[in-house]
Amino acid sequence: MLAAGMYCALSPEQFDKLMEQVADTSSRVLRMQPVKPREWKDRIYDVYQLCNSSTCMDNTPQVYDAIQKRIEVFVTDTVTSLLSHHDFKLISKMEKEWASFGNAAVRLDHLFNSFNRTITQIQNVRVRADQEHYYKHLYEIGLSAVLVWRNMLSETGLTKKIIDVILVEIDKRRAGDTLADLSAIKRVLTAFHEMDAKSVWTQGPDVQGKGRSKRLVSANHMTYHEFFEDPFLMSTAKYYSNESMELISNSFRYYIRRTLQMMNAEVELMTPVVMDVTKRKLARVVQDCFVHAHEGAFRVHIPEMLKLGDKEDWSVLYKVTHFSPNGPWLEFDNEFQEYVTSVLMDKCTPLMKSGRPTEYINCLLEEARYYTDVGKTIFQSNGSLTAAISRALQTVINKSWGGGPSTPEMLAKYIDTMIRKSDASDDIAQDVTIEGCVSFACGNFVDDHTSVM
Repeated sequence: MLAAGMYCALSPEQFDKLMEQVADTSSRVLRMQPVKPREWKDRIYDVYQLCNSSTCMDNTPQVYDAIQKRIEVFVTDTVTSLLSHHDFKLISKMEKEWASFGNAAVRLDHLFNSFNRTITQIQNVRVRADQEHYYKHLYEIGLSAVLVWRNMLSETGLTKKIIDVILVEIDKRRAGDTLADLSAIKRVLTAFHEMDAKSVWTQGPDVQGKGRSKRLVSANHMTYHEFFEDPFLMSTAKYYSNESMELISNSFRYYIRRTLQMMNAEVELMTPVVMDVTKRKLARVVQDCFVHAHEGAFRVHIPEMLKLGDKEDWSVLYKVTHFSPNGPWLEFDNEFQEYVTSVLMDKCTPLMKSGRPTEYINCLLEEARYYTDVGKTIFQSNGSLTAAISRALQTVINKSWGGGPSTPEMLAKYIDTMIRKSDASDDIAQDVTIEGCVSFACGNFVDDHTSVM
């Protein structure tokens, strides 16, 4: 440790010796080697004084290279050690090494905080014309360490090796093997995601040296998305394409029920493992495999399933065809409109032909309430299916019944009768019924020219 004033007037020999000591300090931080308190205090003092000296300002690239070489040596040794592991041991070892290295990178950033500021200032306001390209590729020390780690993993093939092991373990869990530790996989994937996040943006003073601004480092090489997400989604598509081909030979009712079980199981299995953005893509991939790949079969069997009138089957059908939160969905609103229209006509036509308008109105109101409830509870107020129910009701309402009164006229008379009875009896239940009738009329006769009241 030198006197404070001497750091600004170092001879080349003194500078080289001190720089070597500073680089050695960075190695000790990376390796988490124990240092005596007094020695550590001296080392921190050397780093601080050197990084704040004019000598360091004039020799920034040399200081940066010295530290960078120590980082590269450490990362090379670590990656070489990791490459010797296989299967799930590689996942466990990677998890531990990244946790240690991530902490070391943060400590390096704090240790060389003054030097980081020097780098940023030179990049923004003191770039020499003959060295501009070189200076712009100097990064804060902690960020530089992460970049070296990430690039080394990619160049040696270790990233791909780790991802291959992860995909094998995921397939084991899909097959029912409960021994695979998904929590460890999650932590490794989080590590890749952190590498990307730290490698894309870094913080620094703006050009005037005031405030904080973001500087883009690299967005071309995204470890999580390139090495994990894309292969994961491809392997998922392959796995469930095979599963759907085996299932489709069963009855359609069994197929959609089993499909929903497998879809939910996949999302439940992967939710604790993958990032949120991957969950949305996963739902779409699984839906494509089970639904859109067999759209022809769905189009054939959907009308048959609707005719069975089982609300539980309708619910399963809706959940399967609308599994992905953001679509694309397989809509069956036209089929459902035809089905509802057919049911309404089958029930209402005999009543009108036999001259029972009151029973016809009662039937129409009852069916309207039933299918409105279906739209809300079974189809989760889906816009296209709710509109299909309205169109089916309009078809019956607008039907001409042989020159007699129209449906709006019959409903107006029905409501008038109900009001008179309600005034006479003060029956609260009848008031509720009247309110429902008026609501039905307003909802279905807005475009009708005949007044309902």
